[in-house]
Amino acid sequence: MWKKVFNDEDAAAAAANDDDYAMMLMLLPLLKMIMLLLLVLLLIMIMMMMMMIILMMMMVIGMVLLVVVVVVKMMLFDDNDADNDGNYDDNGEDDDIDDDNDDIDDDFRIFRFLLIMMKMIKMRRMRMRGRGRRRRRRRRRRRRRRRRRIMMTTTTTTTTTTTTTTTTATTTTTSTTTTTTSTTTTTTTTAAAATAFKHLICRPRNGQYSSTPL
Repeated sequence: MWKKVFNDEDAAAAAANDDDYAMMLMLLPLLKMIMLLLLVLLLIMIMMMMMMIILMMMMVIGMVLLVVVVVVKMMLFDDNDADNDGNYDDNGEDDDIDDDNDDIDDDFRIFRFLLIMMKMIKMRRMRMRGRGRRRRRRRRRRRRRRRRRIMMTTTTTTTTTTTTTTTTATTTTTSTTTTTTSTTTTTTTTAAAATAFKHLICRPRNGQYSSTPL
């Protein structure tokens, strides 16, 4: 049996005598594969660390170069009044002043761009908010129009009903004055006037006059 597993006769004989040794010899290929995988993973980790280190170094070098360029630009192109070269244009003015203005414009160009971008973002937000406000205003206007239409219809109905009620009130007052004494006529006229005034002010609800005014 062990001769089929191991080609070496000595290893086969040792395995036949010791089962632990035989199991160890059988697990050797698996251990070799595990070790190779670990080595590959270690190499990958090393490569990733190297890439990270290279990227960090490139970032540091870029920052240093940027600082150097800015310092060199400030040192070379900083034309002040003390170290002007004496160049004058046709109008007799110093050209260095214009150069300084150009440098200021170049320096603030990126700030202008950022301000424009911020304004565009702000305008976009205001437009999005304005849409919601416009919708609310439209809804409020529609509600107000509906309320006005309802109020107009109710006022027309109340005017027609008040005319009919005033005529009936006057007829009742005339009939009572002819049949009763002067004291009763005065009380009925005041009551009829009060009812007529109430009909003029109050609005009808389901055919009945309520005590709430318009």
